[in-house]
Amino acid sequence: PKADPISLVPALGPEHPVVWPKPAHRRLANGLEIVMLESHNIPKFTGQLYFRSGNSAAPQSPGLAGITAEVLRTATAHRNSRQIEEYLRRIGADMGTGSGADTSYISFEGLTDFSNDLLKLVAELAQEAVFPADEFERERRQLLESVRIERTTPSFLAGERLRRVLFGSHPYAVVAPSEAQVAAYRREDLVEYYREHYRPTGALLVLVGDFSSPAMLDEVERIFSAWPAGEVAPPPDPPLPEIRGRQVHFVHLPEAVQAQVLIGNRAITRKHPDWM
Repeated sequence: PKADPISLVPALGPEHPVVWPKPAHRRLANGLEIVMLESHNIPKFTGQLYFRSGNSAAPQSPGLAGITAEVLRTATAHRNSRQIEEYLRRIGADMGTGSGADTSYISFEGLTDFSNDLLKLVAELAQEAVFPADEFERERRQLLESVRIERTTPSFLAGERLRRVLFGSHPYAVVAPSEAQVAAYRREDLVEYYREHYRPTGALLVLVGDFSSPAMLDEVERIFSAWPAGEVAPPPDPPLPEIRGRQVHFVHLPEAVQAQVLIGNRAITRKHPDWM
């Protein structure tokens, strides 16, 4: 008779304890919080500069934080888009920007030997982005097309309705802007959001990689300590609607060839912070 396949599976080996490296924490005088974690596997490092402001910080302009983050990396007072990309290639680094409901961020990674150059570029973007009009318009057109497509997608419409039911007038209820809202965006809106929310006070810089924490801290202080502090207003936090019992909601999409079914619970859904 054939042996039971389960009996052929080897026994589990002994458990080994997981020893996590101890992070180093610092806070600069301007309020920037720094977390460093050494990992000496390869001669690289990665980092994220988080801001405690995302799309929920501007509920009157849904998606404003997102388009601000996208246009942010296209130019500074000292470099245009091509120069930024050429600079990153020259030092062997990658960089990205984005936002969520509660945070905006600049992420980056590169060789430790060029950490000073990469961190200087991050500081430049965080303080001296200029938001070129042509880059803004290109990103606005792309976002407008994306919104138009989303509004024809059952999964998007179902998710949007679920969030509205769960969060009511709270900013978390807003999934994406409307076409009219995107069309109304102006470059000046991005500049204003940037000036108000990209501040070191309450921001978090996380660095992980092949470096000495004391040496890296000295480097970070030299680059970021001159960044002027500034208070950031907390996002609005209106009360949530009271929900009792089970509810069923329908979204009609004419001529749709598929259906989307979502089941939601606010006790779970609201535990979705971008800030880790």
